[in-house]
Amino acid sequence: MKIKYLPEDFIVEEILNYQDLISPNSNILLFKVKKKNITTLKTIEKIKHLTKCKVKFLGLKDKYSLSTQYITIKTNNPEKILKILDKYENKNLKTEFVCFLQNEPTLENLKYNKFSIILRDIDKKELNNYILNIEKINEIGYFLNYYDTQRINVRINISKETDRKNLKEEIKKVLNNTDFLENFLQIKKNIEEYTINFNFVKQRENLIKESLIFNLSLCQTIIEEIENQNLSIKLKLYLNNNIILIPSIDEIYQENLQKIILLFRKLPEISIYPARLKNRNPVSKIDEPIEYKVYDDEFHKERFKIKLEFQLKTGEYATTLIKHIIPLKHFSHLKYRPLII
Repeated sequence: MKIKYLPEDFIVEEILNYQDLISPNSNILLFKVKKKNITTLKTIEKIKHLTKCKVKFLGLKDKYSLSTQYITIKTNNPEKILKILDKYENKNLKTEFVCFLQNEPTLENLKYNKFSIILRDIDKKELNNYILNIEKINEIGYFLNYYDTQRINVRINISKETDRKNLKEEIKKVLNNTDFLENFLQIKKNIEEYTINFNFVKQRENLIKESLIFNLSLCQTIIEEIENQNLSIKLKLYLNNNIILIPSIDEIYQENLQKIILLFRKLPEISIYPARLKNRNPVSKIDEPIEYKVYDDEFHKERFKIKLEFQLKTGEYATTLIKHIIPLKHFSHLKYRPLII
């Protein structure tokens, strides 16, 4: 399976509720920014350099994508800023003035992110498994809200011979080993982000550590709760330089469906996460079903592609949802090869 084969294969758009903030006489300018193959941080840096003003944004968007997001610029000379950005030409970055605002929008104003994503290079043998997983998520209405590799880049040694019981012990060791968390945690080696905005990345070190704790704690909780519910579970461990632990509920039968839904509804009540992450929901609720269509893949002979359309609230990763969709046993070449337990 291939994701982000083309920038056009990963389209994301912020849906912002700003109407109540509009004020024609204000000095806060709202712009819609469309970018391609460029990080949000580099985008902000470019606009700051052009305008010599502070630029604020609501969320980081993937580099290898077509992204639409909103920024605000506070200035005492709006005409000058409008003229500068109107003249600016860049094939990978376009700005569009929207309106003046009385206050800068917050994450509460961000209704959701809208995605249109194409998964490519799918073998005929695995196509039905992708479809089945999409339909399972739609039926359950939830997926596990792990932090993905945009936030975490660590190395954890877990034996390939491990079983579920040993895995719980491995997780416990890491969670109780402060030396490991301090000495082995590495900020994602993104030279571009370091050079463009070093302070921004440095400020995220604690969040990165807490994100790892969140993922491991959620994985441990799921293993224990699933066993209590007497449901079938398999674990995907994406092993490389990165590790993401994704428990996947397997062989979902109709008689188990209500148990699973009740389990997911229960998870937000379990307080096992770091204080700064206490407001992060361990599960994401799918408010609208994932829409999907299957096509022949024009770039991979005798292979298929699936186009997915869905929306997620802020703090939820499209790539995490996709890892729930990828079958446990598959025939594609993944960047992160899963170890099945």
